[in-house]
Amino acid sequence: MSILRPLFVLCLTLFIVHPASAEPVDNGLDFNRLIISSGAFTGLPSGSLVAVAVALERGTRALKLDVTLSLDDQVMVLPDPRLNELTNVAQIYPDRARENGAYLSLDFTRDEINNLVYRSSGTAGYGGGSAVFTPQFPVVSLDQVLGYIDTIRPGPGPADKPIIICELRKGWLHRRDGKDLAGPVYDLLESFGAQTQMQLFIASYDPEELQQLAEKQTVSGRGTDIGFIQLIGTNDDGEVKNLDFGTYQAFNYDLLLTNFGLKATTTYAAAIGLQPAAIFNDSAEIVHPAYIENARMLGSDLILYGEPPSMPFSESPQTSPAATLDRLFTTIGFDAVLTDDAMLINGSKEPAAKPIDNAAGSSRGIDQLIRQIETGMSDNTPADPELQTERRGTGDSSF
Repeated sequence: MSILRPLFVLCLTLFIVHPASAEPVDNGLDFNRLIISSGAFTGLPSGSLVAVAVALERGTRALKLDVTLSLDDQVMVLPDPRLNELTNVAQIYPDRARENGAYLSLDFTRDEINNLVYRSSGTAGYGGGSAVFTPQFPVVSLDQVLGYIDTIRPGPGPADKPIIICELRKGWLHRRDGKDLAGPVYDLLESFGAQTQMQLFIASYDPEELQQLAEKQTVSGRGTDIGFIQLIGTNDDGEVKNLDFGTYQAFNYDLLLTNFGLKATTTYAAAIGLQPAAIFNDSAEIVHPAYIENARMLGSDLILYGEPPSMPFSESPQTSPAATLDRLFTTIGFDAVLTDDAMLINGSKEPAAKPIDNAAGSSRGIDQLIRQIETGMSDNTPADPELQTERRGTGDSSF
């Protein structure tokens, strides 16, 4: 019952709001052989201004930014509303945890979250060592990131700016606390898009979130430059949950992978992002070949939302990154790949982006900071050794 009921409600909603006979959405953009990154391939915390700057300097054409809300409904760039593992929140606000020990972005204002710093894992290219907190990576808001990108990429046309994909993270957790994540993100992007020619997209694993935004866009007749990307994951990942008979149950994507679900999805989504686990088996074989073919027939752009772990090109000399990309783009037919694997990114055939405007970048000291990070200088080490804490997991108890 807990599975069938959400499926029935979704099926009915899709049929009423987006009949299968409706025309597929045209996003006005060709994702042809596009590599999308969060900037984490740099070894820096994704979403930080430094990671964004380094990613753009290395030629990234499309950035994925994860977003959540603060207590005062400001959009923050965070991969999860749970702050425990991501930031030094427990050290800055030791008495602000919920009864279950969780620290959620929903309990802190924008200014309070701006006081936090990201945890950075020691990786090659970042000096190595254990995961630490460093003052160089403060948590920022979405408008801060967008404004920064517009500053260092001030070109007059869309080709001069990166494509921005904002992924709504755990909207159900926001709704449980009486907040709407999708609305503020849409309003912010709409306002920002009116001032720039940047190509903006909202991505979500929750079809209801995107349907409501699409309906809002249709009724108001505004914000038509904002595209939607329907993400499809596995039925047990917990990114989307439905309240069913008093308990939250993981969302079931089986309906979205049917022909009916595909047709309905294309009426509001400009593209479809498929997690590798949702489309490949352990042998790297496609488990839904008809879905790929039908999506192509409907003209939908397909994004492989993460590199398949079953394609270990980095460990196999027989499979080069270029060969992996050729299979994904040419043989299978994906239009874009989301990845933070540096080898896969370096093996892509993207044209190099324009260099960052040094005058604009230097105004924030970013050029010097990038050089320090790239050369592994000692400035990356936190001044306070007590900040070098071990990772503490939060698990689902944070909910």
